[in-house]
Amino acid sequence: MAIQGLPQVQEAEFDQVVLAESIPVVVEVYSPLCPHCRRLAPVIEEIAREYAGRLRFVQVDALRSPGLARRLRIAGVPAMVVLFGGRELGRIIGEMPKEALRTRLDEILAAAGQSA
Repeated sequence: MAIQGLPQVQEAEFDQVVLAESIPVVVEVYSPLCPHCRRLAPVIEEIAREYAGRLRFVQVDALRSPGLARRLRIAGVPAMVVLFGGRELGRIIGEMPKEALRTRLDEILAAAGQSA
């Protein structure tokens, strides 16, 4: 589900918006038809506010940008890919509670040498 306040990224602008960012970027790939995505949306919205300045969150609609979903090797939604400087730091697949998502993001950042 599209989250108000999170940028929607299309394939044409992906490199400019995501790969050139000075902090890690969480690319959430979703489908508006996915019930798991709809339930996860408010959790991601809260976490995006909590991690502001340390992580940037953007969204990709897999139905509108299927080429970008393939490029990111997304097999199902919801899926999040954490990127920094063109390198994948980690990925999170599926719906999970807020605390589990926060823990997983902190693990990815710690493994990459980024402070959470």
